[in-house]
Amino acid sequence: MKNFCGTSLLVTAVLPAGFTTTAMGQVVNDECSGAIALVAGTPLNFDTTNATPSANPAPSDAQCGGTFLDWGTGNKDVWFSYTASQGGTIDITTCFPGGFDTSIVLYSGSCGALPPVACNGDGPADGACQQFYSKITGFGVSAGSTYYLRVGGWNGVEFGAAAVTLSFTPASAGCPADGACNVGHANPGCSDAACCTAVCAVNPL
Repeated sequence: MKNFCGTSLLVTAVLPAGFTTTAMGQVVNDECSGAIALVAGTPLNFDTTNATPSANPAPSDAQCGGTFLDWGTGNKDVWFSYTASQGGTIDITTCFPGGFDTSIVLYSGSCGALPPVACNGDGPADGACQQFYSKITGFGVSAGSTYYLRVGGWNGVEFGAAAVTLSFTPASAGCPADGACNVGHANPGCSDAACCTAVCAVNPL
């Protein structure tokens, strides 16, 4: 159940460094081609008030059913990117007290071809966040790969100020190796960082 309460009318003057609009109100990361790079562990403030809907197709709820992604039409959205320096997992959150009701989608590939790989409408209840924030947890990333994060608002009607924070957890020490996770091979570990980390958490050997 959604509750608007005028969250799209937030004052943005209080945002500190990392604000993603220019003095003229233009949104620098309005499209994938202008995606702003995220630094693990560093929150980045943004505001979608002056953003426009991206040309990319509206995402489906298929990968995150039941989380109220509800992208809708005419969704004001902004873009961020993250390039993994090593294999591991990432968590992404839009937790921002007083922020608007966000919906997020994570893509792999390049701006010209963006298959969605994860999404979330509403994260688990957290008293330190706005009532409806978004959270993706434990997504496996590969070294050298770039991922794109698209942030919009619930049902295309929510917009305003919030922040995005990405956290990175490296694959377990000694775990990465060549070979598929589901195929037996001589060396320990596997080439799939997420699977490898999960296995090593159960049995480090």
